[in-house]
Amino acid sequence: ETQTAVLGELHTMALSEVVDLDHHIRDLQGVELYGYLLPDVQEARSLARLLRLRALEQLDRKDFAGAVSTISDGYRLSSLIATGETLIEQLVAIAIGQIMEDSIDRAIQTPGCPNLYWALASLPRPISKIRDSVQFEMHFLTRAFPVLADAEQVNYPEEVWRKKWVDSLEPLGQFSNDSSNRVSLALAMATVGFMEPARQRLLASGYSAETLAGMQPTQIVIVDTARELQRMSD
Repeated sequence: ETQTAVLGELHTMALSEVVDLDHHIRDLQGVELYGYLLPDVQEARSLARLLRLRALEQLDRKDFAGAVSTISDGYRLSSLIATGETLIEQLVAIAIGQIMEDSIDRAIQTPGCPNLYWALASLPRPISKIRDSVQFEMHFLTRAFPVLADAEQVNYPEEVWRKKWVDSLEPLGQFSNDSSNRVSLALAMATVGFMEPARQRLLASGYSAETLAGMQPTQIVIVDTARELQRMSD
């Protein structure tokens, strides 16, 4: 009964003209962003498997109309998940589409299956938008750590930079057993150790020695961190 109810809700969703699955992740910053969970997206995988089992059962009974409807619900689920902004949502959408493709292969191999050519030809290609999500996530770091965004454009005293650096990274402690004081101490020690390598990388990238001499130690580390993270992201 529970599975029947879930399948019924999926079918209703598939037939709905307007379905909003937008998490508005683009509006989040800091710890809200990297601590945000997507349980509905992960659950969609299980729902797709349930739809596949339903379609296979219908094919065994030669209920081709029911199987096509179930597979259609699966593709609709995939397209809805693909409206998300993140790369994980696009990958889940692709995975759901592959599950449905397997069901179509089984349908085509079942004697008596109607011609599905035009139904398949009408599917959008691609369902997911990997390029948009990759571009979205390339700017993820500056939203997760806003202090990285303007480090090259503003000037603060060293104590202000240090506070901004600690405030930006300190919430990471909630994902471990480290206390706030231990996180702050670790960041202070890291700043001292990373400053000279950071300065050398900025010199190699085109910064003048005079410009670096006018920057605070923590600012140098932050600017270098922002550039290195962007380089790895690219």
